[in-house]
Amino acid sequence: MGGQLYKLSVTADTGYAFTGWIGPDCGTAFDITADTVCEASFDTATYPVTVTLQGEAEGLVQSEPFGIYCTSGACTANFSYGSTVKLIA
Repeated sequence: MGGQLYKLSVTADTGYAFTGWIGPDCGTAFDITADTVCEASFDTATYPVTVTLQGEAEGLVQSEPFGIYCTSGACTANFSYGSTVKLIA
């Protein structure tokens, strides 16, 4: 085994994001010199939601669940994959 470079790759399922490798000497490319266990770590993906207020009228847009509380300009918050985000104006 020694002397040969091994490469690991991973593809996350929809709604998940790869966060890194767990294990000593684990990475995207490494040399295996002994028994090695590498574990891929994933977390729920998040996506940005942006609200942009236009015009000169005053107002408020907020979200449920909490994250966006916008009184002017553009406001952005991240929400987990699969979340239902309700915007209240």
